Amino acid sequence: MESRTRSWLRSPGLWSGVLAIGISLAVLVWVHSIGGPAAVRERYGLLAPLISFATHTVGELVPGGDLIPFGIANGTLYGVAEGALISWLAWMVSAAIQYLVARRTALDLDLARRLEELPAWLRRFPLDHPAFLIGARWFPMVGPIANVAAGALGVSMLRLMWCTALGAAPVAIGLAAFGAGMLRAL
Repeated sequence: MESRTRSWLRSPGLWSGVLAIGISLAVLVWVHSIGGPAAVRERYGLLAPLISFATHTVGELVPGGDLIPFGIANGTLYGVAEGALISWLAWMVSAAIQYLVARRTALDLDLARRLEELPAWLRRFPLDHPAFLIGARWFPMVGPIANVAAGALGVSMLRLMWCTALGAAPVAIGLAAFGAGMLRAL
């Protein structure tokens, strides 16, 4: 038991995840400390979309990051087209990072062996099916679960990325349009 715990604590995947969460929290605190996303745009001008992209990307790595309304903020700050593009790219990059961290962690923890111990009905759940990987983007908190599950189960990164691209596009457009509409309504 102790050796299993010790190997788990030495997992590069685990520490990559901890580092990603730490960086994400630091970025969110920084954005809040300077006055929020609107202050980023005002202070950094032409660099603001790049900073918004980076902030959104690392913010998505925090557990619960989907609950932070980055997509709406991007639409409010940059309009529908640019706001949707920033959000879509951020979701693509964060999905890839979550996938890679989960893939590495699964290797470190010999997840394949542990999955064989699950009940048969649970092993048959189609976490690698494109319908799940696309539809997961439409519900808060499910996209990151799909990314991690895909990485842990060895789904190809190409499949995850095209499913993420298809699933995240309508959400990015919808949230950016909502954000842009809120600005007009004020």
